[in-house]
Amino acid sequence: MGNITEENSIKQQTEAAAKNYYRLVAQRIKRAMQRKEISQSLLLKKCEQNGYFMSQSTLSKILQGTTSISLINAIQICKILKEDVADMLSMDEHDVMHVSNMDLDSPSPLIYRGDSPVFRAYLGEYHCYFFSTISNEDSIIHGKLTLKPTESGSRCIATMVLDTGKTDEAGSPIQKRYEGDMIISTSMNAAYCTLFNKEIGEICYFVFRYTQINYEKLMCRLAIVITVSAGDNRLPTAHRMLLCRKELGSILDNYLSGQLHLNGSDILLEPENVKLMKDDPNMPQWFRDNFSQFISETTLQYYRAQELIVRASHAPRKDKDAFICLLRKYSAAPKYTKIGIKADEFVYELLKNYESET
Repeated sequence: MGNITEENSIKQQTEAAAKNYYRLVAQRIKRAMQRKEISQSLLLKKCEQNGYFMSQSTLSKILQGTTSISLINAIQICKILKEDVADMLSMDEHDVMHVSNMDLDSPSPLIYRGDSPVFRAYLGEYHCYFFSTISNEDSIIHGKLTLKPTESGSRCIATMVLDTGKTDEAGSPIQKRYEGDMIISTSMNAAYCTLFNKEIGEICYFVFRYTQINYEKLMCRLAIVITVSAGDNRLPTAHRMLLCRKELGSILDNYLSGQLHLNGSDILLEPENVKLMKDDPNMPQWFRDNFSQFISETTLQYYRAQELIVRASHAPRKDKDAFICLLRKYSAAPKYTKIGIKADEFVYELLKNYESET
């Protein structure tokens, strides 16, 4: 008797969950029809124009949320409404159709649709490079970013797979995978990507400069990334990332890695690094001979203060806090970092010339 009662309870829960799901799908379809100003009769007419018949009674039941929707009916409806089938049929009760819920048919500088002409030059696969966010590591992380429209063209899907450089117990490479969306703002000349890794609970954002490209593909860009650092600390961090159509070899270590630093137009070098730079085998001979014209030891003088030493001192805590605040107030640290047009153009020209020589 107990087993029968339990089975009935599970059956009732399943039926209730199914009814809720049917209503959820019906709400999404009706909202999409309202946004696109497509009536039931017009939707049925467009189905016939596509060579597919759907009865009025079937559509009514679907929109009432009183019956299940077959896969072929869902595909036909989404094709007409230009919505993504996976989003429309998602069992996630949250608003997974956040992109489609925007009024995409009205003029807007924010472009979501992956089939829009503004995305054309930016779609495809990129190699991405950035410095490890672990403080005691100086290695460069390599990954791949793929930008492609959904089947319906309603969104541009961004997928990024990073090679951590580490292996698991079986010796297989450990990779981190992120998925999300790319949106282009024509008014801000910017491309925005929001990526999620649900396995580790991470969200990261990056943005790079957008320009209209008519007949070619975007070759490379520098992006600013907002994320959380790897390692044990898990701290908010910002860094640069290089996106490039082709995998980079020695040019990355010899030259382009410097473009990943948060440098401004005034470049500061520590004395020990000046010596290393002079001895670098990649140093052009002309600049080696005229080094002093470009690197000055006397024009600017900087003092060094180490926060750890201040904190370890015997001064009162309140005084230490005040002193550190004043050190940072009067420091030469930049208030922000920008990726200017010249930086993108410099990387592009360097890569183009490098490819022509190899």
